Amino acid sequence: MRITTLSLLFFMILANASGQNTMVTNLYFKNMNYLNPAAGLEDEGGKYSFQFYGKYKHVGNELWTKSFDSYFNHIGKIEKTSGFYSFSYLLERFSYFNRHALLASYTQVWKWGEHNYINAGVRGVFNFDHVDWDKLYYIDSRHGRRLYYTPDLDLGIRYGNKRLTVGVALKNVFSNTIYIDEKPFITNKRFWVADASYRFDIKDMVAITPYTLVRYEYDISFDLGVNVGYKDIISIGYQLRVMEIRHIYSLLAHIGKHFHLGFAVDHSTIHSDINFDALLRYTF
Repeated sequence: MRITTLSLLFFMILANASGQNTMVTNLYFKNMNYLNPAAGLEDEGGKYSFQFYGKYKHVGNELWTKSFDSYFNHIGKIEKTSGFYSFSYLLERFSYFNRHALLASYTQVWKWGEHNYINAGVRGVFNFDHVDWDKLYYIDSRHGRRLYYTPDLDLGIRYGNKRLTVGVALKNVFSNTIYIDEKPFITNKRFWVADASYRFDIKDMVAITPYTLVRYEYDISFDLGVNVGYKDIISIGYQLRVMEIRHIYSLLAHIGKHFHLGFAVDHSTIHSDINFDALLRYTF
């Protein structure tokens, strides 16, 4: 009953969602915590993890090339409640401001049978935006201070079993806005994301997992991808971001007992930018 009520409330909020301009991660396969607070710790071999994620966008034009964005995340398992906590720091650089975000989340897990589970997650987001007024010639800098604070909230829900995983998340429930001269200046617009994957095993050695991810920001974007892994040691992936005709290639490696290393690069036939993603995770 509690799960049903939570699901109904979540989808009622989701129905009113609009878009958000946020970091788009390409290495999200088995790494959905940034996009969905209900993801928890997806590596079943550990109870805690520390992760660094970096993204660089190259356009070939200094005006449009985006500086290096970084995301630090710690996830831990809470044995008494069968849940997870996480603390994160996100640095995003935009043309006229830098965003420093502190994030704290809790994920509750319900399990039944041998492999079935439902996760529900909530995350507090505390955004601190540092504005460079020298880059905004059309606004009188005397009307604005340099640092602005916009708190928000993320919600997520996720179902999975041994092969199937399905999740939905809503970011920026409150959709807070900073106003300058009574006009919107920086807005945390609502953003939702849904993902699904299904794993096929071949003699417990090779896993083939088709997956998809759908985003709704200012318009709809969706990915179609497949990941091929060998003994959970190394995997390669390809995904197509359909609306952008963007091809994304990824490599994930499990180094020793505790380290995960990942790289991704993309290119598009209709956009000139190239994105480079990297992650390093330590699980124990």
